[in-house]
Amino acid sequence: MQINVGTVPGQAASAEILVDLNGNPINFNNIADISTYGITVEDLIPAALATDVIQIIGSATKTVYINKIRITAAANNAGSIDFYGYKRTALNTGGTSTHPTPVKYDSLNATSTASVNVYSANPSALGTGVMISGTQFIMPGTSGNTWLPVVPVIFEYGNQTSQPLTLRGVNESFTMSLNGQTLPAGFNMYISIEWTEQ
Repeated sequence: MQINVGTVPGQAASAEILVDLNGNPINFNNIADISTYGITVEDLIPAALATDVIQIIGSATKTVYINKIRITAAANNAGSIDFYGYKRTALNTGGTSTHPTPVKYDSLNATSTASVNVYSANPSALGTGVMISGTQFIMPGTSGNTWLPVVPVIFEYGNQTSQPLTLRGVNESFTMSLNGQTLPAGFNMYISIEWTEQ
């Protein structure tokens, strides 16, 4: 059967299909249906010789996909600090933590099934894990004339050519760690994490 488009018999129809870098069609309707969540912790003052400062724990009922982590920090005087991201396959134990409620990107989303620990006292034992991200951050100072531009550290996973950082089950987690560094006076952090659940 021949379908004519326009006034020329046999003229081919044209259509526009958006694809990612791998040639896969992008369906924005499906993207809009993916439940997305975020957490931001501001002015976090970690424990002395801090190890893990924040932990996002996987779900018993859904798979958690971490897309982005954004971190900034400051201290009384300008300097540098190292940030480390770990994917852990066993949970931390002990320590003192709070559990902020994740924000729904869409108010119609179900309540997040992932959980978050923000540590004010170090875990007594860190879960088994491997470092997946790490970088040195140049901190601005908040005293005198030591101000520097704040350029955030951004770890992104799951762009169009790679998988997001995936947590399967309640024994898997992602943590941001300071690995026991000596912290400068007046040190504080901002941390934001974005993830989806499917």
